Amino acid sequence: MPADVLEPGPAVALTPGASSSVCPAESPRPDGVREEDTVELVVRRLHRARDARLGANDSADSAWAILSPAERIRAGAMLRPDDAARFVVGRAAVREAVGRRIGVPPAGVALTLVDGRPFVRDRPDLSVSISHRADAVVVATAFGRRVGVDIESVDPSLGSLEMIGIARDLLGTSDVPDPAATSRERIAAWFLARWTLTEAVLKALGTGFRADPRLVQLRLEPSRDPRGGQDTLRASLLSAPGTDVVAARGWSLHPFRICPAMVGALAVDRPGVVVHGAEIEPL
Repeated sequence: MPADVLEPGPAVALTPGASSSVCPAESPRPDGVREEDTVELVVRRLHRARDARLGANDSADSAWAILSPAERIRAGAMLRPDDAARFVVGRAAVREAVGRRIGVPPAGVALTLVDGRPFVRDRPDLSVSISHRADAVVVATAFGRRVGVDIESVDPSLGSLEMIGIARDLLGTSDVPDPAATSRERIAAWFLARWTLTEAVLKALGTGFRADPRLVQLRLEPSRDPRGGQDTLRASLLSAPGTDVVAARGWSLHPFRICPAMVGALAVDRPGVVVHGAEIEPL
């Protein structure tokens, strides 16, 4: 059984877009805001249990208990404990998030996978996206909107020129920072924002990297967070596969930070999004 178990994570940092608002962590849906106008973001972190056996603590027991028999078989067949742990935590997080949105106990949520993406049977109006990286799992849910979420960790071995090269070659990015005038820390934030935003858009479209990521064109602009005065990145979508320029302008993009070493992005194909379930902290 996996030695890593389900544990509530720290607050997620969201950078709000021009047409979006963000509510505090674990906050209920704001009064007067329709359910279909909200995106809920759930974060779970992994920690190493002292005992690898199932039931070593209540967190492991409760996470395993809400999985379906097929999900338990799949987790038990995984050779690497870390892979099994991420699967158990991720699937439990999806069940918790979906169950809360549709008013069903997590164990009773009927899930199916299509090209690796979770769908809720009999609820085609609910969009679900999940991303795993290192010790974190993030789940985004939205009614009547396509949603995609992605998280990535910072690779300390990558230098500034390598990150710029990857952005140019794989993402088709032309507006790159000047490595002579920009710190590696800021280039890493720029690079991971580019990468996670691109993948979040492709996941929202339902294609993932089966579509050419170079067709996702973004604008990242320096901004200032009005709450704390920190420098932030404001993102907007210019074009995407199968999406015309006018439609692309209506997307809501949110770069965010989970912790200093992990960056993520949320993409929604509509404006006016209210994101709740996570505290804000600029990227």
